[in-house]
Amino acid sequence: MASRQTIVRNRSKLGKSRVHDLLMVGWARCIARYGKEPFADALDVTTAAIDKHLKGSMPDFATIIDAASVDDQVLDEIADALGVRIVPKDAVCCVDDLNLLLSRALVKLNEATHPDGPGGREIVHTEYLDGEEVMRALYHRAGEWLERCAQIRKPRSVAA
Repeated sequence: MASRQTIVRNRSKLGKSRVHDLLMVGWARCIARYGKEPFADALDVTTAAIDKHLKGSMPDFATIIDAASVDDQVLDEIADALGVRIVPKDAVCCVDDLNLLLSRALVKLNEATHPDGPGGREIVHTEYLDGEEVMRALYHRAGEWLERCAQIRKPRSVAA
């Protein structure tokens, strides 16, 4: 006889009211970012429907999915409450190379400041030049990181 398995999760249910509250936080963020009318247009609903949802009416599932296609962060509060993240299906870790680069830079710094090195604790010109390639690569990657931060902070249009 086959045994029955029970699905047990370590998370509590959110409940409809809590899901609505968390969803509306994401919607409010989208409205602040794009404007109510452009957000409503992107969802193919009226601004009156948006107001109705903001006041307590739960949008249908298709509208929720449409909102997620407008802004990929609209469900962040719900995901956070569930202890999960929503990431693209083909996502890869974009910092693996950065981890290796940081490790290489740390090795260069440790070698350059080692007491048994050419200059003792003082970094000499040959050690600076030996670490130049790694440090330039690190400088470039740090610039990319900061540029990505600037893009995240920049408001986007709904049409984008």
